[in-house]
Amino acid sequence: MSEGVALITRTLGTTPIGPYQPQAAIAAVHDEAASADDTDSMTHNHRLEAVRGHLFELAGDAVAARESYRRAARMTASIPEQRYLALRAAQLG
Repeated sequence: MSEGVALITRTLGTTPIGPYQPQAAIAAVHDEAASADDTDSMTHNHRLEAVRGHLFELAGDAVAARESYRRAARMTASIPEQRYLALRAAQLG
């Protein structure tokens, strides 16, 4: 499996993503993890909260969307992302 991990590490992000690259990346994360709990890399990730905000917004729940966008903004260290997420939250009232 180390050969597969090395291959996906070397190629991911260098070419357009095809249907198998995300699956290979997920397999690599699972292979390198000490336990199943260690594979949950989205638990503390601002992108999950941003997607949640977007889905709440599409569903018409502005209050929940605003809170998710604000939470995502607090979770990221990127100033441009913070600004963008704060703007999305502000646009919802």
